[in-house]
Amino acid sequence: MKNKADSRKRTTFASIFKLGFCEKPINILWLILLSLLLSLLPSLEIYMMEILVDKINQLVPYSQIISVLIIYIALFYFAPQLFSNVKSVIKMSINYLLDISLRTKILCKIARIGIKNFESGELPNKASRALNSTKSGFLRQYETVFDMTASLFSLFSIILLYGIAGGGIIAICVICTIIVELLRKNVTDDDYEFSKSIDEKRRYNNELKALVMDKSTAPELNFCVMREKLLSLYEAGKVELDELEYRHMLKTRRINIILRFIDQIKHLFCFIYLFVLFVSQIIDVSLMITFVYAVFRISSLTSSIMGLYRIYISNRNIFTDIDDILSFEEEAADYKTAITSPPTIEFRNVSYRYPAQNEYALSDVSFTIKAGERAVFCGKNGSGKSTALRLILGYDKPESGAVLINGIEAHLSSHALRAASTALFQDYAKYELTLRDNITASNFDKQADTDEFDKTINWADIAGIIEKAANQLDTDIIHGGNFSGGEWQKIAFARTKFKAGRFVALDEPNSAVDAKFEMEMYKKFLEVSFDSTSLVVSHRLPICQLCDRIIVLDKGRVVENGSHDELLQKGSGYYHSMYVTQANLYY
Repeated sequence: MKNKADSRKRTTFASIFKLGFCEKPINILWLILLSLLLSLLPSLEIYMMEILVDKINQLVPYSQIISVLIIYIALFYFAPQLFSNVKSVIKMSINYLLDISLRTKILCKIARIGIKNFESGELPNKASRALNSTKSGFLRQYETVFDMTASLFSLFSIILLYGIAGGGIIAICVICTIIVELLRKNVTDDDYEFSKSIDEKRRYNNELKALVMDKSTAPELNFCVMREKLLSLYEAGKVELDELEYRHMLKTRRINIILRFIDQIKHLFCFIYLFVLFVSQIIDVSLMITFVYAVFRISSLTSSIMGLYRIYISNRNIFTDIDDILSFEEEAADYKTAITSPPTIEFRNVSYRYPAQNEYALSDVSFTIKAGERAVFCGKNGSGKSTALRLILGYDKPESGAVLINGIEAHLSSHALRAASTALFQDYAKYELTLRDNITASNFDKQADTDEFDKTINWADIAGIIEKAANQLDTDIIHGGNFSGGEWQKIAFARTKFKAGRFVALDEPNSAVDAKFEMEMYKKFLEVSFDSTSLVVSHRLPICQLCDRIIVLDKGRVVENGSHDELLQKGSGYYHSMYVTQANLYY
């Protein structure tokens, strides 16, 4: 969800300039000074060119001509090279500053955006464009503005120097060049829109490529003979992208050829105009040669100004992407509501449906889990169990009704709840870090607590897994360290134990372990949640008899709510039917 556009704090060149000036004022001042010095060189160069031609026409001694030529080369060849090299060093330091500051700003914002926004391609695409553009894009804005200012000074100085004598020729050059550059601006805008239009196709194709190369999917892909299918999809997508890019490039190339032809016609007309002035004896040969050179310089400067302005405008598209990211609504981070005791969880007439879905995942759901209770959501797949947990953790807000944690709406206290929670999800993470990091990822701040770490290893019974790993706890997963599904689940369960929380959640945690270990895991789970409010999401029922409250969901509605004994005593209820069906699998 986005904030209203009028409430945005826009990212502008002024704000970026202020950032650079506050951090590196000397560098910015040097950059301004060098830009001004470079802006004076074109008019001085034309003036020196006129002096040099006059000296040659007047047949002055060669020593004077050589002296003027040496000054000309020193001022207009070596000086610009020196100034440009100094500018590049200064820009490098500004580049480093902007990259760190702006990239950090974007990443910090992304970290505070709700998970719902990542479930469509919009945010990932914008984030990718913005992050890939910070280093080059914002430095380019500095370069663009300073170079454009320098070019304007250069153009005005030439006009002031030769405007009276050559007002007509200057007007022709400037007007024709502006027309050509305005047409080029349309080409640039079209390039940006084309790039945006194929972003999703490019991202999808890269995902296909990554999927084929991923070691974790290799066994299933080979077994199901899916690798060839995915490669075929990737190749088809690549061919489509190449075709689109080729057609766009061909169209752009044709337009640029036409624009270059118009530019050449402009120069030809100017030369004819100068020749007519010379034949009519309005200007002499030295002034004609000077004006020929001035025509190229004026055209170049005007083109540069328009081109730089075009780049400046197109670079604002980068600002637009960043503004869009910065305008996404953040999750509330109200740490004043710190949870220091087992929380009470309440659903009041909650309804929720996922984006782009017509059917409700939850419909008018109400229940209360008291502080310190051990509760379980049970029901068939797709009944709304994981969705209810998602709302409790504040990953999203209900469409109607309220989810309350200690009387405060869940999305307003989500950070406080997560800080005081430990959880194990069905799709738990397999971090490509060391084995130790995979165990302590739930609470990195306590990684140095060896006593708690050793207790966790013994509690989760993973000493054997650690022992057989190549480098034991220092086994680097990214370099080939791998474990079976059951071993990974035990590692993830140890991760849950390593962080003691006032709220403990397990979301379908038993998919890769046998029934015996499952019951042991559930009993150990009770140890973890001894002084916590706990919640299990499962469609398998052994844990239900160990919990205080069972909330049965079906098609997004609560159909039963009570203890194990209470629900069994009904004799013909939904839970009773499920329990009888599954009982022989465990007893």
